[in-house]
Amino acid sequence: MKLKKEYLGSKVWSRILERMILVEEGKEKLYEQLGINYIFETKLPKLIKKRDVKSRKKRNKHTDSDSK
Repeated sequence: MKLKKEYLGSKVWSRILERMILVEEGKEKLYEQLGINYIFETKLPKLIKKRDVKSRKKRNKHTDSDSK
């Protein structure tokens, strides 16, 4: 995981250690274990585009509530 550029060299609060931690490159595992997840860049999920989805066929017969 990559760190956000705006957090490099800054201090962030750790709830587990109850103190400020200096953010440096190479210590990503430590920050992840401490629960400081907001300093990481997130990857957006790949969304399915509407043109790629197969549409279902509509029924030709209408169902009647009075059917036997």
